[in-house]
Amino acid sequence: MKNKFILTLFLAAFLLSACKKTESEKVDTKTENKSPEKFTIDSLKINDSVKINDKLSVNYASKILVFPTLKDKALLDSIYYDKTGITDYSKQGLQNFLDKDKTEFYTSVKEDSKEWISDIQNPQTWETGSFMKLISQNNDFLQIEYLHTSTRVELMVIIHLMQEFSI
Repeated sequence: MKNKFILTLFLAAFLLSACKKTESEKVDTKTENKSPEKFTIDSLKINDSVKINDKLSVNYASKILVFPTLKDKALLDSIYYDKTGITDYSKQGLQNFLDKDKTEFYTSVKEDSKEWISDIQNPQTWETGSFMKLISQNNDFLQIEYLHTSTRVELMVIIHLMQEFSI
């Protein structure tokens, strides 16, 4: 009888512990379904000119594409491979870069032309330009056209030759 009593007690304890309600932790099963950020393209354009003197004017023109949704620095470095010194690829950062590049261009023309600017006989306009154009965007591939123009170097060579040969 003692054995029955101990067995009954053991079973009762087992049943009570098995039926004990356990508090379950709420698991947050919500998952954010973030759709990929939409790929956007913008551009900045500068077209400016300065008159150095009565005979020489210089034009600076640039169009640069801006990719505000791209965050990969290596990819951005390769897109702007020809623009040395860019550290900020935001729209404002690229605008600052273009303004600085324009100022450096004007300063270099003014400084470089001091010796021979009086030799220019006919009015001239020197131009420099750097342009980016989106050709296509298909299946996560971008095709960009880069165009660089300059008449400054050609005219400086002609002027130098004219001085050299007294033409």
